[in-house]
Amino acid sequence: MLELAVTSQFKKDLKRIRKQGKDLTLLENILQLLLEEKVFFQNRKSF
Repeated sequence: MLELAVTSQFKKDLKRIRKQGKDLTLLENILQLLLEEKVFFQNRKSF
């Protein structure tokens, strides 16, 4: 399992998104998948 390195810019962006009242569940789900290394890319081109 990977570890999330949270930068100052990420914190600022997250704070701004929360103030806008946007739904963070999609972001949280994607971050969780990335941390668990379960994400795969389907749109990759084979050269």
